Amino acid sequence: MNILQRIQVKRVLTTEALEHIQESFDLKKKQLQMEIEQLKFQQKKQLHLSKQPEDKITAYFVNEIEKREEQLAIIVYEGDQLNILPLGSEIIEREVEALVPIKVGDQWSSIQTNKEIVIKDDIIIEIRTR
Repeated sequence: MNILQRIQVKRVLTTEALEHIQESFDLKKKQLQMEIEQLKFQQKKQLHLSKQPEDKITAYFVNEIEKREEQLAIIVYEGDQLNILPLGSEIIEREVEALVPIKVGDQWSSIQTNKEIVIKDDIIIEIRTR
């Protein structure tokens, strides 16, 4: 029998990884800025064309714009924090699920131990049991 187990994937911060992450942040920032501009444009269009009350339209678009601005602020903050970290630091990249085979007689506590995969420059360098 197999069970699903969550495994943390950590990335060792190298200059290449730092550049890759910064590029990813830059793309996300550009995307959010474009969405904000698009929402502002749509708001103006809806105000002129719609028969709904202005305050309802404005409230909707202000809410959506604020969501994007919050996401943008988080990305900027994470980018600033990333620049503070020294090279060689491990950062959590994501979690994956793995199939773990189990059978009668296995020790449950050993199966339940958390595992980590450590990646450096796109190569798995270590698999840890915590």
